[in-house]
Amino acid sequence: MPSLVYPNKQVAAERYIYSLLPLLYLPLWKRDGGAVVSDDATGSLFTVTGAVKTPQGRRFDGVDDRLQTTLRMVNIKGDSGSVLAWVRKEGPGSTGGNGTIIEKGWASQYGLRVPNEGTIQVRFLEATGAATLNWTSARVWVEVGKWVQIGFIFKRPTAHIVVNGQIVESNTWDYDIVESANQWCVVGGVTTPGAWVINGLIGEIVATHRGLSQLEALNYFNITKWRYL
Repeated sequence: MPSLVYPNKQVAAERYIYSLLPLLYLPLWKRDGGAVVSDDATGSLFTVTGAVKTPQGRRFDGVDDRLQTTLRMVNIKGDSGSVLAWVRKEGPGSTGGNGTIIEKGWASQYGLRVPNEGTIQVRFLEATGAATLNWTSARVWVEVGKWVQIGFIFKRPTAHIVVNGQIVESNTWDYDIVESANQWCVVGGVTTPGAWVINGLIGEIVATHRGLSQLEALNYFNITKWRYL
C-alpha cells in the first residue's frame, strides 16, 4: 500500500486518490469558470450552471444550479462500484426535497441524494431493467452546516452506505448495474431546471468501477478531511 505521508497534504490526497484508479475524480474547489474537467483518465467535461466556486467546493443554490455532462463517461456498471463525496448541506433543497449529489440518469443507472431531512438516498438499476433499489438510510447522517463525507459501495450481493469512511448501513443488491452510455451525468441537480438541487456545497466526488474496501474508504476520508473539517 502506498505511503499516506507527503510534505504537501494535497499532493498526498491526490496520490492516494489516483491509486484507487478513479472513474471520476471531481475536486470542485480546484477550478473556476463555466466548465470543469474531471481530474482522472477520462477527463469528463462538465458544463456549469450557477454553482459558484469557493475554496472548499462549489456552492449550489437549491434552485437551479448544477454541473452536467452528456459524454459517454462516468459509467459505473457491472457487479461493483463506489461513489464518495464531501458535502455540506445548508438548507432545504428544491422540488422533491432531495438534494442531488450525483446521478447518472436517476431512472437508468445510479444516483446519490440527500433528502431535506438529512438522510442519504441511493438508487441502483439492474442491468436488464428488471430490478431497482430505492434505498433511504434509516437515520439522519447529514446535518445542516456541517461537512460530512457520504457515499455508497456495492459489491454483489451487498450494498453499503458510507459516512466519514465508515460503513454505517447495508442492504442486499445481488444484480449488475446497467450500462447507461447515452445518459447524462449531473452533479448538484438534475437536467430539469429547478428540480432536486442541493442547497449547500459539494467539495469533491470520487467514483470507482469497483467496490472499495472499508480501509480504502477510511483512508480516503482521513487523507482529505483536512480541507473540510
